[in-house]
Formats: sequence, C-alpha cells, structure tokens
Amino acid sequence: MAVRDHGLFRKLVTPAADTAHSGCYICNNVAGGVDTGVYIDYEGSLFLCTNCIKELAEVAGMSVDVEGEMHERELEYLHHENTSLTAELADARDQLDAFGIAVARAQAKGKH
Repeated sequence: MAVRDHGLFRKLVTPAADTAHSGCYICNNVAGGVDTGVYIDYEGSLFLCTNCIKELAEVAGMSVDVEGEMHERELEYLHHENTSLTAELADARDQLDAFGIAVARAQAKGKH
C-alpha cells in the first residue's frame, strides 16, 4: 500500500473515479463519504462511506449522534450567553460613559 503525497482526508459527495471497488471499500456504497488519501496498489484509493464511518465510530465507543447533539446544544447555549453578555457589557459601557459625563459636568460647575 502506498500513501498519497498529500495524505489528507477529503469529503466527497460521490466516490472519485480512482476509488477501489468503485465505492465504499467495506460495503460498496456509492453515496458520500471520505477519500482517506490511502492508495491500494492495483485497486485504487481507499474510500469509506459515511454510514460505515459512523458504524466504525460507534464500534470504537464513540456515540456520534448523542455526542454531536450535546455539543450543538452547548454551542447554542454559549452563543446565547455570549450575545447576552455582549449586550450587558454595551449597557454597562453606556452607563459608565454617562457617569463620566455627569462627573465632568459637576467638576466644570465646581470650577466656575
């Protein structure tokens, strides 16, 4: 087996023309998946469909759907929290600016 020079994974909608087995190396599926960047001599590039990748991940102990949904909820919460804190900071800055203006006016009146 030889490895392609770039060695990068590429997500593809359909298998590339040089794909071994003309589809997923495990199940022969021709749906979307990942070109692994590995070239199998006399066969072609090693391509795995997303279904097989998901099954492999689950067998390896990764809970793809549950973990992904948990991260999406956490991201949504953090985005909401960030928006809320950004608005709160802007309000605090406005109040601080107003206080600074009031102090400057009071100091100006005290000098006259």
